[in-house]
Amino acid sequence: MSHEFDWKKFQFITMVQTALIKNMLDLESQRVRPELEENQEVDERGSKTVMLTLIDMDDAFYAAEHIPEDKRVCEAAYEFMLFACENLRPEGYKPDMSAWYIKVRD
Repeated sequence: MSHEFDWKKFQFITMVQTALIKNMLDLESQRVRPELEENQEVDERGSKTVMLTLIDMDDAFYAAEHIPEDKRVCEAAYEFMLFACENLRPEGYKPDMSAWYIKVRD
C-alpha cells in the first residue's frame, strides 16, 4: 500500500462520510424509516445502527481505492451513496453487482 496522500480518495471519503451523516440526520428529523432488508439491523426507532454505518464506511474505503480514473469524485460518491442508502434510491433502482464500488467477497 502506498503511503502517498491521495486527494481523490480523501475527497471521496469526506463526501461519503458527510452524506451518510446528513442522510441519518434527515431521516431522524423526518422520522422516516428507510426501507431496510430483513437481514439489516435497526435500532428501536427504526434507524440504521451504528454498526451498519461503520460497514458502509468500510465499503467506502474499499470503493475509494477503486474509483475509475475517468470518474469525477462527486459522481463516484453519488453512485456509492445510492448503493449504500436504500432510502436515497429512485424507484426501480437495481444495484449493479459488478460495479466498481462493490467489494468482491470470497
